[in-house]
Amino acid sequence: MVQYWGMNPRPLNRIDLLALLVFLIFGGWLFGGYAYPDPYLLAQSSWITAKALPLAGLFLYVLLFLLLMGLRTGRLSSSSFFLLVGGLGVGALFLFPFGSEWFYSKRFSRKLDGYHAILQLSPPAYQPRGEGKNIFCLGGSTTAWADSEGQDWPSRVQQQLRVQLGSDSVHVHNLGKEWYTTLHTLVNYEANLRHHKPDTIVVMHGVNDLLMNADFSYFSVGPFREDYGHFLGPIKHLIKRETLVQRLRGMLGAGWYHTPRKQLFPDSFPGLKPFVRNLHTIIDLAQADQTKVILMTQPYFPHLGMTQDEEDSLYMLKMEAVGPRVRWSLDAAIKGFAAYNNAVREVARERKVALIDLESALPKEQKYFSDDVHYSDEAYPLLSEYVAREIASSDTLESL
Repeated sequence: MVQYWGMNPRPLNRIDLLALLVFLIFGGWLFGGYAYPDPYLLAQSSWITAKALPLAGLFLYVLLFLLLMGLRTGRLSSSSFFLLVGGLGVGALFLFPFGSEWFYSKRFSRKLDGYHAILQLSPPAYQPRGEGKNIFCLGGSTTAWADSEGQDWPSRVQQQLRVQLGSDSVHVHNLGKEWYTTLHTLVNYEANLRHHKPDTIVVMHGVNDLLMNADFSYFSVGPFREDYGHFLGPIKHLIKRETLVQRLRGMLGAGWYHTPRKQLFPDSFPGLKPFVRNLHTIIDLAQADQTKVILMTQPYFPHLGMTQDEEDSLYMLKMEAVGPRVRWSLDAAIKGFAAYNNAVREVARERKVALIDLESALPKEQKYFSDDVHYSDEAYPLLSEYVAREIASSDTLESL
């Protein structure tokens, strides 16, 4: 006769108690490890996502413990025990293909029209706006992105210049793109923009080029290369595809007794050499067409003496300059930002082109930044007013 829960109970013997104690100790050690998760995992996942797997595992472990208790005390028959455990296993096997399909469609069934075979992400297209001065703003996300009302700093600069001139004959075009480095802009300018013969180009780069030096990060596939070929950038998830099992194993491993990463304190950045070379080449191309060039330094938030809340707001240090075993220190980020801005200043001085020292226009206060380099809504008016004033005081608007 099949015995169900609650029938013919018997006391546990010493062997049972010892085995169950070992089971509990092992479970405490196993699931206690998830109290020390990888901050990178937590930063890229919601709390529910990061904790759901360990909690589900803990639930199954407790359920197995109760079933074993029932089996050893006689409240559950052997056939019922194996029926329940086997049913859970068969159910998991039955649900796995559906879970795998959901995982694939969620992560990989993405539109590819936003990607570009050479530039990784498709550049914004230039749209002519009529007669007058055309100013092309080139850079990464700190040029491309807008405030919460959808207004970027180039469009604000255009508005302010038109008010100052009393004319609609100046057109400021936002042709920046997130993830773009000087190499992306160089290729994009030569391939897509140069033949439009802009009157002026405003170039602001540094952050993404600096990130190329993080050749230890999850975005890299090898040591630093001067052509940036080691850095996957936005196509990382298209190339480094994971199965559902690999993803689950990675999340469980990252969340279990995480060992803090070693912090790096680099003395130099090999990417400065190609960065400077790319800037010179962009200037060469523009000047060959009598296009004026304005270089801009990059505002950034990291600084000495940051509070913990301020450090917690830094995205690049948490998500991009991070690898499996090492990460950049705050000191490395500060030193790197300063080195790249100084390189921009030096190139402007050497080539005798205009420089807008935008870094000096934005105080290193949290209210102006949403992370390491991206701006809050409060920053956009300051930046646009400064840039418009500097452009107006240069020879960019001559003949208008």
